[in-house]
Amino acid sequence: MKPEDKVCTLEQAKRLAELKVKREAGKFWFCPTGGKIRLINGTGSGPVDYPAYDVAELGEMLPKLLPNQPLFDGHIEMRNFQGCWHLKYTNIVRFIHKGEAHIRADMLIWLLENNHITTKELNGDSE
Repeated sequence: MKPEDKVCTLEQAKRLAELKVKREAGKFWFCPTGGKIRLINGTGSGPVDYPAYDVAELGEMLPKLLPNQPLFDGHIEMRNFQGCWHLKYTNIVRFIHKGEAHIRADMLIWLLENNHITTKELNGDSE
């Protein structure tokens, strides 16, 4: 498996940055001006570098339960079925992808965009 398949995509990383998700990641999408975009280890060094969250980092960000959600019982389910990862919160939107990191990033983005969790909660901000 290529390293790029073990982390969220560049597009997902950009969206998570737009949503102001914290920048703690072991890898970054390095986006030099006029150069080729590539995955690097360590921290991003430029203003247009994006964190490439891996499966574990995304798993830590995804809430295990969705409290106070009357339509959802809030338990997360994830499984690999016929080569595709299936991720859902019971009675909530479901995502299916070939890459586990990609599916976790999509769910995190969806939860943030639909106000099921906030960036402040995710980042551990006190206010």
